[in-house]
Amino acid sequence: AGARDGCPSAFVAPTERQSAPFCRDYWPGTGPDHCVVYAIGIGNVWGFEDGIADRLQCVIEAFDPTVNLREAHEAHAHRNIRFHYAGLSNVRGNASAASAARAETTHNWYGAVDPR
Repeated sequence: AGARDGCPSAFVAPTERQSAPFCRDYWPGTGPDHCVVYAIGIGNVWGFEDGIADRLQCVIEAFDPTVNLREAHEAHAHRNIRFHYAGLSNVRGNASAASAARAETTHNWYGAVDPR
């Protein structure tokens, strides 16, 4: 891995909890005051989010409107990760007819969550 893969330096290798390598060069900083990740559509797979929260100490704002995964998502415990039972849509309102989760457009969504 390296520049030929789009990463100026080497990729950071995955760990047991992190599911994929990532390019550290493109992260703005480390720690909760410098790094916020908005993760949309968790699907109860937390490897990337846990890895970034552990290794870079980023704040993770995790979103998923899946009804049958809500309880598992809300039970996921990590000091730098906050789960939101909500999703993205092209209109504001409920995520779907079968979901009570709130849906927001990207225009209304970014900045609506205070990661601090």
